[in-house]
Amino acid sequence: MKVSKHSLLDIPDVLLAASVVVVTKYLYPLDGVERFPVDSKDPLTLKMDWAAWITEFPKSATKARTRIDFESLNPEEVWSMTKEELHEYMDWFQETQIEKNSKRESSIKSMASGQETKS
Repeated sequence: MKVSKHSLLDIPDVLLAASVVVVTKYLYPLDGVERFPVDSKDPLTLKMDWAAWITEFPKSATKARTRIDFESLNPEEVWSMTKEELHEYMDWFQETQIEKNSKRESSIKSMASGQETKS
């Protein structure tokens, strides 16, 4: 009988979560002991330059999307939407996809139940 040698860390999501926990505990220990960098290459010496970080991301388009534009979106465009655009997109999706399908399903169910009572 062959035994699998896979572990939980072979799953990318688990590895990411474990890495975040380890790094967080390293940078912000829970024991109350203040730690100081040992040398210049120690990760505790790193400082995030948030101004430089934000310049790496494109500014979101200010043009408001129309409802028809939502039908032609690709996944990359959805990822770059603002909160307001995502809210509008979800409203559009609910109105055009979910509610239409639920009405269609209820009519099919009523037709099916009507056929069953006739038999």
